Amino acid sequence: MAKLKTAGGIILAGGKSSRMKKNKAFLKVGQLRIIERILIELKEAGLDPLIVTNSPEEYTHLGVPVIVDLIPRQGPLSGMHAGLVTSKYNYNLVVACYMPFIHRVLAEYLLA
Repeated sequence: MAKLKTAGGIILAGGKSSRMKKNKAFLKVGQLRIIERILIELKEAGLDPLIVTNSPEEYTHLGVPVIVDLIPRQGPLSGMHAGLVTSKYNYNLVVACYMPFIHRVLAEYLLA
């Protein structure tokens, strides 16, 4: 049985990747890209995910809402702002797109 969506999962994916020179969200860990792993865990925790990015065209194929910063070029806080303003939930878990070991049990615990 599917879990009821009671909270949002905001994935911040707006970085410039200036040190790595490629988008960390699309690096593979095991068989999946990091962003795919995060989406699976958030969905299995019953969260309703969305992605905040400055390059939405890179993420539209993932099948979740993709939004851009409302106040551009102001860093992660601006991404959090856009995600929270857009989310339809009172509770949201905010994660970065390059965190491959986010786990649904941790998400459930934090939101409890």
